[in-house]
Amino acid sequence: MPESPEDENKPDNDKTELEQKEPDFQEEALIEMPSSFNADTVFIMTVLVETGLLILSTLWLNIASFDSKALYLDNPFAPETLRRTLSYGLCAGLAVSCLNIILMLFSLNPKNNIYIFRSFRDLIFREMMPLFGGMTLFKICFLAFISGVSEEIFFRGVLEAKVGSLNANLCFALAHFPRLYYFPYAAWAGLVGMLMSYLKVETGNLITPMICHSVINLISIWLLTKLSKKRKEEA
Repeated sequence: MPESPEDENKPDNDKTELEQKEPDFQEEALIEMPSSFNADTVFIMTVLVETGLLILSTLWLNIASFDSKALYLDNPFAPETLRRTLSYGLCAGLAVSCLNIILMLFSLNPKNNIYIFRSFRDLIFREMMPLFGGMTLFKICFLAFISGVSEEIFFRGVLEAKVGSLNANLCFALAHFPRLYYFPYAAWAGLVGMLMSYLKVETGNLITPMICHSVINLISIWLLTKLSKKRKEEA
């Protein structure tokens, strides 16, 4: 029997009052987005980009008649200097990595729907994990090393010597700025870049931020691979 117009306007009695209310937050499914690139392609492309930075740095040093020795101490491998370099670089890298893990844990909770956490969460699942989630241990270590060396030579070495620390780290932040939605990530990268500059000035050695940068990337990419593997096992 068809319902009368009055019946159509009546609320559904089968739904409770709680069910009738729209929730303030709907838990989104954290699904890894498919990527058109496989791990080998991403690895090769990243190595090419980092190698390009090294070549650009070398050309800039030669064309601008820049003394590359100014980027390092006279004897960076002296026992005391090496101890200081390693301790500063490792401690700073581990400290930033701990902050990254805390930020990741907050972001992975879908109930943390604040813009910053939502942006980092989408960055992890939609951008980073599809690209770096399938890396082997060798590829992780190699990418961490080459990115730490090439980016520090370019940004904290050559570029900073020419345009200053603030402008160099602004460029570093923009290099980690895929689009406006991911502004928190770019801002965080800029702050970490300032730490790298401080390490260089404090130790007088570009090797220190290289170590710090490599440690951060090593732990970050390794966590992405573990997270990706865990989600695939749960699927």
